[in-house]
Amino acid sequence: MYGATGTQLNWSALTALAGNPPALVDKLNRLLLHGTMSPAAQSAVVTAVNAVSATDALGRAKAAFNLVANLIAISSGALTMDRREFIRRGGALSAAGLAANLDLLSLTAHAAR
Repeated sequence: MYGATGTQLNWSALTALAGNPPALVDKLNRLLLHGTMSPAAQSAVVTAVNAVSATDALGRAKAAFNLVANLIAISSGALTMDRREFIRRGGALSAAGLAANLDLLSLTAHAAR
């Protein structure tokens, strides 16, 4: 279509919580997982979000959303990959965020068994 701009997400509800990662993760837990995320997984996501600069609200919101979405995929068995593949796909993450995500991957993969 001429002039189409594509689909754009409205991140405002999540970026508003970016300064408070536990509240951001809690909101995503309630919205996407109906409050069923384990405390360990919540903690791992909060750690990863904290690894994103506090001045990057959109980056924090997207990181939290992507991690929670991946939790859903991992726990459903839709996403299966080893650590090497996870690292390869996570190239855009900071080293601290990647380390936290590896812990999260271990937690969720173990929980899915």
